[in-house]
Amino acid sequence: MSEQLETIKNSIEKIKNKDFGIYFFTLDTKGNPTAGVATIYEHVKKLRSLGYNAQILHDKNDYKLREDEEGMGIAEWLGEEYATLPHISIESQQLQVGPQDFVIIPEAFASVMKQTKDFPCKRVVFLQAYEYIFEMLEIGEGWEQFNIRDVITTNKNLSDYARSIFRGINVEEIPVGIPEYFTNSDKPKYLQSLCRLEIRESY
Repeated sequence: MSEQLETIKNSIEKIKNKDFGIYFFTLDTKGNPTAGVATIYEHVKKLRSLGYNAQILHDKNDYKLREDEEGMGIAEWLGEEYATLPHISIESQQLQVGPQDFVIIPEAFASVMKQTKDFPCKRVVFLQAYEYIFEMLEIGEGWEQFNIRDVITTNKNLSDYARSIFRGINVEEIPVGIPEYFTNSDKPKYLQSLCRLEIRESY
């Protein structure tokens, strides 16, 4: 019991001192711009500016950060400042988490929720869209079965929907903010890469 109390005290102290990791799992889009991934990067960038050890967590070592012969990377469609954020892969087996750490998992990745079920840290679902909730869930499965009780989402509709389908979860609403690249100006605002992507997909 004394050892458990000491572990709890140490974890609380680390949280107070911002001595803990926040790992946002994301998909390797292979250079294809997506709003969901951009939002995750924006969260990591902002948290790091506030002094937190936030990092991008991905599956494979060959995560596409920069352009090659096969196309764009994160640096080209999102920006170099996002490509230089700390990244860590599950494949590298360098991820070490403790009770004070957090792993943030997008709603589509039930497989990652299963893989991390026995992690000693807090795991949180980041819910951005209805359509991907059941993407990798088997019939009868729910997030609570993977020991996940906490959800972050972007609006009340998603919050209400999550509560209606999963029992006993805690949902926190964090509205999507306006990125810093939209500054006060008389000129029209454009997100160039995403606009080009939408134009290509329309043909």
